[in-house]
Amino acid sequence: MPKLWIIEKDGILGSLLVGRLHAFGFDAEFIADPHEALSRLETHAPTVILTELVFGGYSPAEWVSALLQKSPTTRVIAVTTIDDPEVLVQVFDAGVSDYMVKPFDFHTLIEKVRHICQTEIYKK
Repeated sequence: MPKLWIIEKDGILGSLLVGRLHAFGFDAEFIADPHEALSRLETHAPTVILTELVFGGYSPAEWVSALLQKSPTTRVIAVTTIDDPEVLVQVFDAGVSDYMVKPFDFHTLIEKVRHICQTEIYKK
């Protein structure tokens, strides 16, 4: 089963996403602290990370780069309030696999996650 991490400052949203992803059969875990996430990436590599892009000390592109430097095989979906075409280009250049602006349709998110997980299965 693909492992998903939700890196999100909003604890309510993070917990809600974990519950909804579990209901769809995904093994999901919520991590509120971005530094904890980076530390854990040194020994664990989830299939997909759903992440906010706004964390102190990082630009959105730097955050994506930091995640992918620690775990290059992990796919990253940005789930953020940032709706700026320039930032969108920067994070795709940094390696993000997909991008959703909050508020978002949960079923669309599920389809994006499923698509990425199926693509990863076929790569192996």
